[in-house]
Amino acid sequence: MKRALCKLFVIVLVLMHSLSGTAAAAVNTGIGAQYNGQDIVFTDAAPKIINGRTMVPFRQILETMGATVTFDQQTQRVLVSKPDVEFSFIIGGTDITIKKDGAATVKKMDVAPFLDQQTNRTYVSARFMAESMGNSVFWDQDAQTAVIIDQTSIFANADQDFSIISKLLTMEMDLQKSYETTGSFQADVAISEKAAGADNLSMSFAGDMSGITQKSSAEMTMNMVINADNALASLSAEEKAQAQPILDMLKSITMKIKMDGESGSMYMNSNIFSLMDPSFTPNTWFKMNLFETYDKMGIDLRPMMSLNKSERSISELLQAYVMSMNSGTVDSYQEMKIGYAFMKNLLGDQAFSTTVSGSDKTHTLNLDKYDILAAISKTAMTEGIPMDSEALAEMTDAFREIALNADIVIKLKDGKLSNYDLMGNVSLEDMALAFHQAGDPQSSRVQMTMDQPELMTMTLSVDSSYVVTTKSPDLTLPADAKIVDYSSAAMLAE
Repeated sequence: MKRALCKLFVIVLVLMHSLSGTAAAAVNTGIGAQYNGQDIVFTDAAPKIINGRTMVPFRQILETMGATVTFDQQTQRVLVSKPDVEFSFIIGGTDITIKKDGAATVKKMDVAPFLDQQTNRTYVSARFMAESMGNSVFWDQDAQTAVIIDQTSIFANADQDFSIISKLLTMEMDLQKSYETTGSFQADVAISEKAAGADNLSMSFAGDMSGITQKSSAEMTMNMVINADNALASLSAEEKAQAQPILDMLKSITMKIKMDGESGSMYMNSNIFSLMDPSFTPNTWFKMNLFETYDKMGIDLRPMMSLNKSERSISELLQAYVMSMNSGTVDSYQEMKIGYAFMKNLLGDQAFSTTVSGSDKTHTLNLDKYDILAAISKTAMTEGIPMDSEALAEMTDAFREIALNADIVIKLKDGKLSNYDLMGNVSLEDMALAFHQAGDPQSSRVQMTMDQPELMTMTLSVDSSYVVTTKSPDLTLPADAKIVDYSSAAMLAE
């Protein structure tokens, strides 16, 4: 559910940005800075790039972000304060002391604040100042602009606007506890003759999984059987005999996973690794770093992983998703506002119908393509996006080609999640997808069918359950473990 909403949010940002027509061509007169979608006009001293960092006049940038600034001429100390944070630094020094929630931390700035002799203005790092105040900072290379966004200003009311759907995202689990997870899965895949270039190929996957999770760390074991006998029906007897050892191994796969959510390090061990290279023995563990892997794809997993360490709110989840998926341009603030407004119109509390029986509440939301179109139109009007009749006609024509339905039922007892049922299907051109997930905070069952006649047909079912345990994930590797970098192993398999 969380992944689905994340993808929906990203699609919305792209869609609404394409509709807005508000992105004007940037006129680059030098290095710039922007706060919450507004260009900061520096009256007597322009931003500079020093050692790859955007440096800006300190008082104007800090006051623009809503801070109170005090400067002690004698000690050259700058004190910056807002209701929720306070920090200080000395001109010419690299230490910045940040006080928040009663705790003080000291960080090092890679470019020290300095007094510019030409303008007689003190410059500071835009990134360090903004991040010290809890803001997000991006660099728009094309516009040569440091983009600063106070995401709390966008998502300040999210907990109230999305109090119903948030029950699914948080599940109200105690994240300070460990959970023992068990589950099973079954999948059947058939690749069409046209896609395979030969006879129809079919395979089945089945298995179970178990392990311990705590916050963002996990120790899991998965057992799986892959039956590919039908896929090899066209092979000769000799070819089948040569492939038999591989087929036998596929029918008894074991995978062990140890993941450290703090560092992003993940280790995997499986008997199937020997198919990649015979030198990979049973004590071979592949190592990879999830953070670094997703960094290369332009996705920052750290904000989302950090949410697994404490009680989560819908506002924090939305901000984390935006942080991980946002590319960071001068249009980002407006796109975030538009995306939030659309999600509120489509999935906010106001979109649900509610029935009450004693301490029980049932929230129901039925969606189709016309509801989505209506939410887009409402967002365009409330956010001041120009949408002429031609644009609406084009969108209407596009949605006529899609068959889409979704039903969401969320049941609460005494204000807490009791159970839920999510069902939906979508058809677009030659692809049909059906999805059904139901469960409660301790268990879930997922069923999915995807049919692409020209490519493949797949069915998938997954059952899982969670119970509190006193155990903790064991992230230590065996003493005789042979560690191999996953990227190197993947190259061998190519």
